[in-house]
Formats: sequence, C-alpha cells, structure tokens
Amino acid sequence: MATKDGKWDQSPVWRDHVARAKRLGLNCETKKAVETCFTSPDLCQIEDQESLCRYATKNGKWDESSVYAKHVARAKSMGLDCGVGEMSGVKNSKSSFSNQPNEIIGAVKSGIKRLLQLGIVTSQEQSKLEEIIKTMPLAEFSRIQATCESAFTEIQPQKCDEALKSLM
Repeated sequence: MATKDGKWDQSPVWRDHVARAKRLGLNCETKKAVETCFTSPDLCQIEDQESLCRYATKNGKWDESSVYAKHVARAKSMGLDCGVGEMSGVKNSKSSFSNQPNEIIGAVKSGIKRLLQLGIVTSQEQSKLEEIIKTMPLAEFSRIQATCESAFTEIQPQKCDEALKSLM
C-alpha cells in the first residue's frame, strides 16, 4: 500500500512503491489529487498550456493581478508567450510567430528515429515529419516535445510514437 490516510506512505517498506507510483503519474487517491493547474501553477505542464494561458492573460496582455501572478510566472518559465508576444528576460523563448525553425533534439529526435527503425515511417516520411515539426507553431512543438520527454521518462515510447504519427 503506497498510501496511508490519504497521504503517501513514507515508511521504508513502501518507499519504492511510492516512487514508482509517482513516476507513473498515479495519485493513489492522495489529497494532492485535488490540486490542479488552476490551484497550483507549479503543476501546470506543457499539455495544460491552454488553461495556463487563460489564467495568465487578460485582454491579450499578461494579467498583472496578484491572483494570477504565479500562473504568469509559470507560463513565462515554460517559454509560452500566450499570444502576448513579449517575453523579455525569459531564457530560450521565442514568439509563436517566429521565423526560426524549431530545433529537433532530444526526445523528439529519438522518437523520429524510433519510428524509422520500427518501419512505421519511411525515410521520405521522416523528412516530411521533420519539416512539419521544424515549422509548426512553438506551442504545438512544445507540446510534442513534452509528450515525448514524458513518454521516454516513463518508459512508454509508444506515447511519443502516437504524438508524432498524429502530425502526418
């Protein structure tokens, strides 16, 4: 049992089980399960960007109220422009309308290579997929990147496969 009284069991007996459950994204009915991107911006992931941007902006600008300050900070830390287009002081940020191509590295690169090795795509389809990825809006690219990183971390590469195949 990885939980006890609605909390993660901290006893040494269950430590490995708790760690595995957390890695798999399971909440095992702990009280943390009620936390969301809205209630705790630190839980916001790239797949939550639409909601996060909705909280972080107001009338096309960053929401300056203290209520959503953490949402604004989280969106900026994730490199999202949320349609505002001004991202001064944020590392590796670029507007969704940038003319620079997305750089295919890390998990996305591994995912594309995996599709080719498994025979899911041909070399020609691989080139087409890479071109799609290089030119897609940053928000979509970030979602694919996060999906693939998570998939490989969780040892479920088929999730990355599906995300990449959906682009074709």
